[in-house]
Amino acid sequence: MEIRGAGNLLGAEQHGHLDAVGYDLYIKLLNEAVLEEKGETVKEKPECTMTLRCDAFISEKYVPYSAQRMGLYKRIAMIETPEDKDDIIDELIDRFGDVPKQTYDLLTVALARSAAMKCGILTVVEDTTDIRINPSVFDFEVWAELSDEYKGRIRVLMSDTPAVSIRKQKGDNVPELLYNLFMRYLQILEKYV
Repeated sequence: MEIRGAGNLLGAEQHGHLDAVGYDLYIKLLNEAVLEEKGETVKEKPECTMTLRCDAFISEKYVPYSAQRMGLYKRIAMIETPEDKDDIIDELIDRFGDVPKQTYDLLTVALARSAAMKCGILTVVEDTTDIRINPSVFDFEVWAELSDEYKGRIRVLMSDTPAVSIRKQKGDNVPELLYNLFMRYLQILEKYV
């Protein structure tokens, strides 16, 4: 039990809530409630909306029961680290066999979205040639350094709400590209904090 002396928190009275949201999300919500009860503020992560041009889903052919798919979608939405992603991949392989590309891409999109939220990214929109990124706070030094590293693929779009445009290249796996970009962003940001 993650909370010593939790008593009836996961007992019969709470069972319906646990079934409704899933164990991982329930624990997250429970931890937030405990922090609020202690008077500590819960750090809000900015939500990130990603609109990508890849097939990222769990097919009925791969996971035939809708309740199982919904449970997996909930767990995938909670991915925060590569280890979380690997754990779900291992479980999928054990339960359903080799992971199809579209399901693997869904896991990678979830990981990239989590990294984007850590960077304070609000939206990511992919079109046929570019990926547009809108951060909540624009860190010019970080984006300038990333632009140098990505050799002319990154353009800063200055306006009332600055944005970044990344030129796609043939063969790019966009979710992996975004995950690597956002992780590098966090590494560079540490130098300026």
